[in-house]
Amino acid sequence: MTCLVTGGTGFIGSYIIKELLKDGEQIVAYDSFPGTEIHDRIFSKEEKEKVKVTIGDVTDLAQLIRTVKENKVNKLVHMAYMLTNDTAANPPRGIRVNIEGTNNVFETARILGLEKVVWASSVSVYGSADKYKEKLVPNDAPQYGANLYGACKVFNERMAEHYYSAFGVNSIAIRFAWIYGPGQRGTGGAANITRELMENPAFGKPGRVPYGEGVVNWLYVEDAARATALACKVSRTESRAFNTSGDIRSMKEAAQYVATLVPGAALTLLPGKPVQPSSFDVSKIEKELGFRPQWTMERGIKHTMNTLRQWRGMPPM
Repeated sequence: MTCLVTGGTGFIGSYIIKELLKDGEQIVAYDSFPGTEIHDRIFSKEEKEKVKVTIGDVTDLAQLIRTVKENKVNKLVHMAYMLTNDTAANPPRGIRVNIEGTNNVFETARILGLEKVVWASSVSVYGSADKYKEKLVPNDAPQYGANLYGACKVFNERMAEHYYSAFGVNSIAIRFAWIYGPGQRGTGGAANITRELMENPAFGKPGRVPYGEGVVNWLYVEDAARATALACKVSRTESRAFNTSGDIRSMKEAAQYVATLVPGAALTLLPGKPVQPSSFDVSKIEKELGFRPQWTMERGIKHTMNTLRQWRGMPPM
């Protein structure tokens, strides 16, 4: 059984591969700019030997089909996607990667009859929190993606439904909440939080933490990877997309906890709060995939900070 992971050398893709390896999967990591930094950090030597890294662009349908055929792939996990700020800064490229690239994944599954596609959606499909009156945003709630990134995810969910109803393509979308953890890079909201709240204090630097007045849904990257692996295991599900949730806690609580790990940490909580909702109905993913988060905010923050210190040869806190 071989699984191809697009974006397989990136932050989330690497952790997903590590989780899939536990199930004995053969892995092809497919990436436009493959680097081994995260693999080198989190994989054992034996794990690295089980992963084939190949250069590939999801916007090239022929290349994707050829790679899937050559490697006898039967499952595809799609994580190659431009993040919020990059998509906003370069809309044409964002649409090619985020919409055309995702559609190429569905088309490859249709043409080659793949067993399963699991792909990254996002709670950003819901847009602004003020659109919802419920305490928990339902799994089938109307979607109001408030930025280009979220709008692309909304479109992808519609296309996934079409490919399922018209062609029988068996796909599952995981709507990730705010993922964080060691190895995260970029300029988006979650990456900024990881850097300013965790990485900087871990190395004795000041942090200017965004969304200081808000509440965040803290989904640790290993939980996100486990949800994806569980989606790969099931045969068919009633739902085509699933809300996820981690530990729902305020940014103030997070900063207070970091201060217990690093007494005197120079943290400044910036004004503002996230636009998107933070609380979601996750009864579907619990029932159909058996997923429940295992990482509390405290456990995830401490592990992130200690892992970053370990990578630099520093003692744990």
